[in-house]
Formats: sequence, C-alpha cells, structure tokens
Amino acid sequence: MGIPLKTLITLAYNVRDFQVSGGPGWIDSDRFDINARGEALETTESAPADLTKITDGRRKTMAEQAKQRLRNSLEACFQLAIHREIKEQQVYALIVARGGPKILESKDPVGRMRLGRGMLNGQGAELGMLAFTYPTSWVAL
Repeated sequence: MGIPLKTLITLAYNVRDFQVSGGPGWIDSDRFDINARGEALETTESAPADLTKITDGRRKTMAEQAKQRLRNSLEACFQLAIHREIKEQQVYALIVARGGPKILESKDPVGRMRLGRGMLNGQGAELGMLAFTYPTSWVAL
C-alpha cells in the first residue's frame, strides 16, 4: 500500500500537505508501510468495547494519542524535526448572511466533508472541520 512521508506528517501534525515545507526530495515520492498495533480497548464505563458507544471526548483523546504515537515513530525512524511557523496567505471570512444562518443541526453522528474546486460539502461536520479546511499554521522540516 505504501504512504508517502509527507502524508504521514500531515496525519501526525494535523496539517494539510501544502502546509509542509522543506524536507528531502523524496518526501512526496517514496512510500512506506506502517505496521502498528493500537492498544486494546478495555471494557469500562469510559471506554466501552462497542466503538459506537464511545463518547466524542474519548474518541478525540484516542485520536490524539494515535497521532502522538505516529509523531514519536516519525521522529525515531526518520530523525524528523519540525518547527511551526506562520505564513501570510489569502483567507476567507465565514459570516452570517442577512436573514440569519442557514446551517441546520445534523442528526448524522459522523462528520464528513468533501472539498473540491470551488465546492465544500459537509454533513454532520463540526465548524472546526470547516476551519481546518483553511488553517494558518505551517509545518517546516
């Protein structure tokens, strides 16, 4: 299957690929396989065995722990060292139109967003997902 290092960095540091600058020439081309095993979920009130019953807070904690493990692996395997910097770029303002907001509360428990040229479609998406679509923080290698 193979995943480029740049993609792994975007996953580990919660940034988009255009926000990663620097690094070796092969960062986009060479592919790597990851063989990892997550911690087993214990059946407790805070972490039920049924993944559909996990709270949003617990799900976010688990996702952050997985990202931290990936960051640790990248640092160990590739001697990855990063720093964050701010770069100026065009931004879009999300404002409420005349007549009030037209956003409806979703009944869908899973947030999804699709982004295409001139199009953004979301279902059950948090506004934070929209904000992440155009972030301002860059990761430089």
